[in-house]
Amino acid sequence: MLQRGWLLQGRESFFEDEVEGRRRLVTTEVLRAEQVPLPASAVEALGLPPGSHGYVLERLRQLDGKVALFSINYLPPHIGALVARSDVPTGEGSLNSTLRRAGYAVAGATRTVEAVAAHGPIADRLRVPAGSPLLKIKSTSWDSNLAAFDHHEVWVLSDVVHVEIQVGAPAAPAHTVSQSPEIGRLASP
Repeated sequence: MLQRGWLLQGRESFFEDEVEGRRRLVTTEVLRAEQVPLPASAVEALGLPPGSHGYVLERLRQLDGKVALFSINYLPPHIGALVARSDVPTGEGSLNSTLRRAGYAVAGATRTVEAVAAHGPIADRLRVPAGSPLLKIKSTSWDSNLAAFDHHEVWVLSDVVHVEIQVGAPAAPAHTVSQSPEIGRLASP
C-alpha cells in the first residue's frame, strides 16, 4: 500500500498526521524552547510591533528512525508562555493539540514551498552534507478572528517525507459551462 505524503493543507501537523493516522514512529527532539527577540520576518508574519520578543521552538523530527525534518516555530509571547507550561518543550506533547486546547484552532494558513540547498546550521541539524536538496516550507496560521498565532519554517528531507498537495477546483457559478478541452478553464455562455 502506498503511503500518502505529508498533506500540506491539512489542519493537523506532521506529528499528529503520522502518529495517529499511520501508526509510524515519529520522534521529536526539542533543540530550543525559549522567549527571545524574534527575527523581523516572524514579527511581520505575526503582526507584532518591530523588535518584539516571542517564543521560539526548534525541533528535529525523525520518522521510523530516519531524520526527516527540522522546524522552527515562532509564537507571540502570550502563546509562548502557555506552550512553555505544557509538555511540548519535553518533546512529548503536540504543539497543535496544546494550542487547540487553549482556544487557538487553525482557521486558515498561508504556506509556501521552495527547493533549497542545505547549508550551515540547517545541514548540521539534518545531518546532511552542505548542498543536499531540501524542501523549505513557510507557514503562518491564524484563528477565526484572523489573528496570526504561529509562524514556522520547516526544512524537509523529501526522500524521507513525501509532501503531498491536493488541489480542488472552486465550485462553478450556475451559469458557467465547463466544456473547454483545457482542464481547469471555465467558459461562460
